[in-house]
Amino acid sequence: MINYSYAALPIIFVLVMPVLGAGAQSDPPSPPKKVEGKYVNLDAGIEVELPDGWSGFEMSLAFGSMETIMVVAAQGGIEPEEIMDMMPEKPVIMLAILSMPVTEDMESTDNPPQLNQEGMECTHASFRTVKLSNVDSLEAIIECTSTVDGKEVHAKGKTFFMNQESAEKTGSVTVMFAAPSDMYDATVNEFDASLKTLKIKNASALKLPMDNLLSE
Repeated sequence: MINYSYAALPIIFVLVMPVLGAGAQSDPPSPPKKVEGKYVNLDAGIEVELPDGWSGFEMSLAFGSMETIMVVAAQGGIEPEEIMDMMPEKPVIMLAILSMPVTEDMESTDNPPQLNQEGMECTHASFRTVKLSNVDSLEAIIECTSTVDGKEVHAKGKTFFMNQESAEKTGSVTVMFAAPSDMYDATVNEFDASLKTLKIKNASALKLPMDNLLSE
């Protein structure tokens, strides 16, 4: 199974992209590709039907031998530069797919990455296990408060985590919905409906040292 420090990277990527860009050595990202309607990536073994009227982009990154695919969509569309802030300005759906060769060192560690963000305060996340793409997935719901341009803003997110393993590669899949808190309840049902169409090839339940992960 993939080292869980790698498995936690989607959390950083989708919530605090500026930190990831500044703190990790990566190859230049691929040019963004527009996504709308049904998103299918046969190489990654992923497909999902986006809500009506939602569109966005797909972008790929490489961190050494680890490959990352990011898909981001929003109602009315969204561009890559719009997700560089720490807090979402409108509801967004994000999908992060990480993979690396199974020949890599898969030893786990007791030192998960730190997610300290100055100026952001978050509630303790609530967790439960739910079925997603026919496997047990870890669901996490969290709400955060930050100050942007002198104004206090609130955002809420629902995230699902699972593993994706084959004979050649091992990795993780993260699916997330995030929105300003006052827009969350009105739009989260569209995300939930989209989740019912999600298909992940070689998906398996997420098995991580949760005592360490939850402490973060």
